Amino acid sequence: PPRGPGAGGNGLREEELTFKVAQYCKQALEQYQGVTVYMDRDSISCKYPGQSTSYCLNQRIKDAAALGAAVFVDIHFNRRYR
Repeated sequence: PPRGPGAGGNGLREEELTFKVAQYCKQALEQYQGVTVYMDRDSISCKYPGQSTSYCLNQRIKDAAALGAAVFVDIHFNRRYR
């Protein structure tokens, strides 16, 4: 299935929030000596538009492995429905 819109509510969108959190994490982690942080995108736009969520995640894992990453972090939020 195509990629869904993600969680959202109160005028907030998941892709905006997760990107902002990822930027904060990158900034914090880069303060440690010997740590290099690679972001797989530089905007909220999907790196693989029109692809399924599983394709996107699998491809991003392959991209990280190709860079020699020791750790892969994927940030995600869930929406609570009332």
